[in-house]
Amino acid sequence: MPHPQLDVRALRLARVHRASGDDARDPLARERSLASDLLNVAWAHGAHRVAGYHYRHDDRDVPAASTATTGLRWTRGAPQGGGLAWTIEAARQRDHADNPLAFSHGYRLLEPEWKHGQTTLRVGFERLGGDGRHALQAPLGTLHAFNGWADRFLVTPADGLEDRYLAANGRFTPAALSRPLAWTVAWHDFRAERGGARYGRELDASLGIALHPRLDLLAKLADYRADGFSRDTRKLWLQLEWKP
Repeated sequence: MPHPQLDVRALRLARVHRASGDDARDPLARERSLASDLLNVAWAHGAHRVAGYHYRHDDRDVPAASTATTGLRWTRGAPQGGGLAWTIEAARQRDHADNPLAFSHGYRLLEPEWKHGQTTLRVGFERLGGDGRHALQAPLGTLHAFNGWADRFLVTPADGLEDRYLAANGRFTPAALSRPLAWTVAWHDFRAERGGARYGRELDASLGIALHPRLDLLAKLADYRADGFSRDTRKLWLQLEWKP
């Protein structure tokens, strides 16, 4: 019988549906045919969790997206009542299967955070390696949630990416309202991993409220200021979400 603190997950993926949906003009943006094997083994003890993983991603439709990624991730949750927590991760990604390219890229993440009451403060440094021709990619990742909401780095630039960021989030209840507001603010400084050239800076902010147990309202802003990569981009979302 598996140990209660041990979590082992092994997956075989034959097809993936893309976020663009079935109506996307490019068929490859709708879905991909895969032969991918994913293994994740995690051990939890108290506030600590250590996970090792090996993902062999074989993209039959886009061979250049095929990769093998091996890594280790260590997280420590904050003590009850608040305090210090952290995430530390390191990985190596190489070409795999029929990928016509040859590469080996490193990945590093260091993210300490401090929790106090309903507020969390976070400082982060994330590095995705690149060699000038190709860079580490996350083809199956939830890309919008990382490296800025303006979506300038959904594909990692060939010189790689360094994301240095400060973020805070929490909840508060104004006197005029009976329901709490959830807020998030983040600032990013983007640079090339290879050579250190500046890409740009970004400010992200959001404010949300539950209007009803099944209805949420969210306002979200992303403001990217280019400094050598892409162009200035500002996005605003107003979102209503109904939970059936």
